[in-house]
Amino acid sequence: MASNYWASSQAQYWTFTKQELEDIRHDLGSESPSLVGKWPLPELRHLSIYFHQQISKLAKRTSASQPIRQQALATAQVYVRRFYTKVEIRKTNPYLVMATAFYLACKMEESPQHIRLVVSEAHHQWPDLVMADISKLGECEFWLISEMNSQLILHHPYRSLSELQQTFALTTDEALLASSIINDHYLTDLPFLHAPHVMAITAIILAVTLRPNQANLQAHAAATSAVAVQNAMQAL
Repeated sequence: MASNYWASSQAQYWTFTKQELEDIRHDLGSESPSLVGKWPLPELRHLSIYFHQQISKLAKRTSASQPIRQQALATAQVYVRRFYTKVEIRKTNPYLVMATAFYLACKMEESPQHIRLVVSEAHHQWPDLVMADISKLGECEFWLISEMNSQLILHHPYRSLSELQQTFALTTDEALLASSIINDHYLTDLPFLHAPHVMAITAIILAVTLRPNQANLQAHAAATSAVAVQNAMQAL
């Protein structure tokens, strides 16, 4: 089951339409109108960028002893987004949630970090927002797992990209650009809206389209030279 995306909990319970996501978030806000009115939040896309930056910083702080896989960071981002489809963000400490999602994601992606290390680095990164108390992160971990109904296995586009790289004879640069595009798609709702292989193919198309090939570079250079010569002639 875990290797089959279509039979996975991700496909069955965590894939939505745009309207369904909008309704879910609207209903969450409707449950606590006083909180929503008292504490306005930035746009969701801005929050997503901020969360991504903060999780990445935490990963860098904890990677001195063991490098953190990019897939673990992607999993942590998805865990945060899933959690906040079930819980109103104003009722939580987002910094503790981010630290907990990172800790849990590292365990699930087989690059575990010691809970004391994660708590210590999170406390140093957000000294006024995260207590140096491992019990708080442990409690939050159970909360995340509960809200996600223990559905923690994720299918990412990276595997499909790796398999399709040889099929489509992608260059190293094209594969790296496609991987970067996949990294960026976690800043959006796309992981909730489309299957991983669809995102991998989309990233490949964008990478091949956006990356200038040698012929285009030569044509651009020739055109630039022609314009330069024409400008020089006019100057004379």
